[in-house]
Amino acid sequence: MWLDAETSVNLEAPDARLTNGEGDIRFGCKMAGCELRSETAVFLQVYGNPGDGTLDTCRLMLARVKTHTLPLAAAANGTEICIKDSAGNIGLLVIRTKSTAMPDLAFLKGELTVWRDAA
Repeated sequence: MWLDAETSVNLEAPDARLTNGEGDIRFGCKMAGCELRSETAVFLQVYGNPGDGTLDTCRLMLARVKTHTLPLAAAANGTEICIKDSAGNIGLLVIRTKSTAMPDLAFLKGELTVWRDAA
């Protein structure tokens, strides 16, 4: 999965790269740091050991989350992020490359696993 200021992704169809900014998951560096944001999806970073992010972990952690933005300052390569969209799909994003040194060219590359209707 690839995200930048022009490309967004939906959990419903994660292989489709949307270039109109209307996806559930958007990436931007407009604030002091870069972040993931959405109007319809919620995000939560998984702290702990790599591999701790599972469907059960994400389901439990996202049950009451209402945060539609996730600052990425504390996220490094290998960071796991749980995502839930308004349709009840749950995703686990594992960051592989985060390039934010030059905000105009910033991007996020990762692996996204999606469990349909899992919420």
